[in-house]
Amino acid sequence: MSGYRKIKITEVDNFVDSKNVLIFDLRDPLSYCCGHIKDSINFDKDNFHFLLNNMNKSLPVIFYGNSKVEARKMVEMFAEFGFSQCFYLDGGFEEWLQYQDTKSELPKYVRSWLVANGFSGEDVNQRGFNGETPLMLAARNGYVEYAVELIFHGASLDLCNNDGNSAVWLACYSSNAYLLLVLIQAGADINIQNDNGANPLIYSASAGRLEMVQLLLQAGVNIRLTTLDGFSALDVAATLSILKLLRYVDQGGILEGETLQYLKAS
Repeated sequence: MSGYRKIKITEVDNFVDSKNVLIFDLRDPLSYCCGHIKDSINFDKDNFHFLLNNMNKSLPVIFYGNSKVEARKMVEMFAEFGFSQCFYLDGGFEEWLQYQDTKSELPKYVRSWLVANGFSGEDVNQRGFNGETPLMLAARNGYVEYAVELIFHGASLDLCNNDGNSAVWLACYSSNAYLLLVLIQAGADINIQNDNGANPLIYSASAGRLEMVQLLLQAGVNIRLTTLDGFSALDVAATLSILKLLRYVDQGGILEGETLQYLKAS
């Protein structure tokens, strides 16, 4: 069948730099948010029908996913619908990521962002305003893609700013669930206490950030830590839903399924 072909991992950057192509990520939304090829779009059923009916069918499109098999199936379908330039990645996202590692340098758009925020663009652990590292800045502002790149290129997960707050604490401040999950999965310490003794759980509970509290509890955060004044997350819970979650876990409960939904809704 004509109308589509595979492209090598090493060819992707050239397509991205050309700017005259649409790149679609076939993975689930969480995987996409944890890292993806620059300028790619998370593909789902909603945009599938829109693309088929409204997109210029002469525009090049590239598909990639967890494997080249699912990507090939998608380009075959698009080719059948009349798209003349369909490509699929010869390998999955992980293979592309490994290739990026061999290039060793931060992507240009990340370096540009670092420079724009007063960093050198070379040292991923450089200190800036208030002792913040680039990873802390990304966490505070909820920039998942920058955080993923920085971690991938060796950013230290557990450094703290001048207030004693780590990237995990700052991710809770931005209330970005995807970013917090990225840090947790990368192995960041979720129990670091700041200069006032508040850890991310205490802060999130006091600020009414229910989803952050849930994620921290599911990751095994220490619920009994207290501030310098002796207050725990249970003492400062801002909402009844958060208090119920904390009490349930404190009594040995496990947050999952219908129990979790009931506690959050009540």
